[in-house]
Amino acid sequence: GVCGGDAVVDECGVCEGSGIADGACDCDGTLPDTCWDGSSSCELCPDAPTNYPDWDLDADGVLDNFNDYENNGSITSRVYDTDSNDISSMGDMIAAFVGSEQRGIGIASEVPVFLGGGYAFLMMVYSNETSGETLSFKYYSSSTDEVLDLAETKEFVTNMVEGDVSDPFVLTLSGGTVELTINFSSNWNWFSVNAVQDDMGINSAFSTLPAAPGDFIKSQTTSATYYDGFGFYPAFNIDVKNMYLLRLNEGGTMVYEGIPVDPASNPISLATNWNWIGYIPQIALGVTEATLSSPVSSDDYIKSQTTSATYYDGFGFYPSFNMVPGGGYMLKLANSGDLIYPSGSLASYIDGVNDDDSYYRQYEFNGSISASVDIDNIMIDQYDILYAYSDDELRGKVSPTIFPLTGELVFTLMVYGHNTGNEDLSFEFYDNETDKYYALNKELLFSKDMIIGDAYNTLSLTNIPTIPNNIRLLPAYPNPFNPVTNISFVIENESNIKLSIFDIRGREVDVLVNGLTGQGEHSIVWDAVDYSSGIYYVQIISQQYAETQKIMLIK
Repeated sequence: GVCGGDAVVDECGVCEGSGIADGACDCDGTLPDTCWDGSSSCELCPDAPTNYPDWDLDADGVLDNFNDYENNGSITSRVYDTDSNDISSMGDMIAAFVGSEQRGIGIASEVPVFLGGGYAFLMMVYSNETSGETLSFKYYSSSTDEVLDLAETKEFVTNMVEGDVSDPFVLTLSGGTVELTINFSSNWNWFSVNAVQDDMGINSAFSTLPAAPGDFIKSQTTSATYYDGFGFYPAFNIDVKNMYLLRLNEGGTMVYEGIPVDPASNPISLATNWNWIGYIPQIALGVTEATLSSPVSSDDYIKSQTTSATYYDGFGFYPSFNMVPGGGYMLKLANSGDLIYPSGSLASYIDGVNDDDSYYRQYEFNGSISASVDIDNIMIDQYDILYAYSDDELRGKVSPTIFPLTGELVFTLMVYGHNTGNEDLSFEFYDNETDKYYALNKELLFSKDMIIGDAYNTLSLTNIPTIPNNIRLLPAYPNPFNPVTNISFVIENESNIKLSIFDIRGREVDVLVNGLTGQGEHSIVWDAVDYSSGIYYVQIISQQYAETQKIMLIK
């Protein structure tokens, strides 16, 4: 035809034109937008579902930053619920992670009926390591608009080919129990648990612990000893946020089973100075990544039982190490705040406030004392309080509890210190009924992980009466000594006295004088040739007087 005559004009107004080009949205050749689900539209794309993850921003089914990695492999999988039902449908996705760093993406693909039907996920996974990194997995359900954790993990190995559509790598929804196996050595072990049971009381939760009489466990704020016929006393509840120090006479294995806890629902409140923390995630994470939400700053410090690291601005913790399920850690901070371990995406920092009663956090080390108090005409009850001090600083306080195997009240006192070697602990008792305080008669030198007494054999504390002037204990000389020292005292009037030596555990190891002693100055030679090096205490007692002096034997 002739333009302007019988020739056809297309939709774009072009004589004998072909109209809008294939794949274009308009006469200008504008291409359609790619929507969040991979579809194309010349109109506005529909809004993405509320919980749709950002695992595949360009919707091509491949990890967006795959060029960052040298090595890769493949995993073909299907997703099942806890009843073994295949739950996948069109629009679902899975993603692989190392820690919180995404390493792969898989889009649900329909499987031919002759290969089993349903949907499978064909996923390339990536790493800069040839092996050793642990992959964890998450699942997005398009039908419920949920991101769900998957129970399995897989070690990355370069060029790995895991599963196919007829024999897939099986992924199952979390929600069942997990089993944590912890191998303990004899002596001290630092550990935590990352799952909960219906009963978190220590003697239920740790029923498979290979404990024997005399074994000992403590957290930052409490402690207990194991007794035949009862278990750990005083009993307390296990908290996944806490680290525990366990001392065993013989090593063994504990198998702990429970429901995994959600890190996002279990923030750990951190104070300035020392914090004993458990490890909540189900997979290992580098220490910097694991603590990213916490208020760590330059020169902050973290340690496990076997390694440690300092925090450097612009880098993180160095030397780096992995925090692992079952591990326990001590974290020293300049600032308070909350730690929320990674759970899918990284958590943000949340300001926190120190505990109202957090004096113990100043100290790196702790120990415990099982004590009893005997004061004339005072009835001890569960509302009374035993305090420990060093140079007028509070180092511990506790009210007594009833030991079930004897029915006696026992003060299980946690004490705290810097382990400087010169922190003498003194004790004070508060009687709730009379609202009075009483100075007590013993002093002990603090040492890290000290364990003084137990519920059967308590450190006996009595009050110090008003000190008269008729007896004085003079400084021992020499002090320190090896192996002989002179212990002198002055008596103004003839008195019945007892002059004794106690070891650092509060046990009487020698009696130098016991009976009626005349007026004047007296000197006693103590020969410690049969005793081991360490701190000892000289104590002189009369009917109305008690005084204690520290001496040190160095061989």
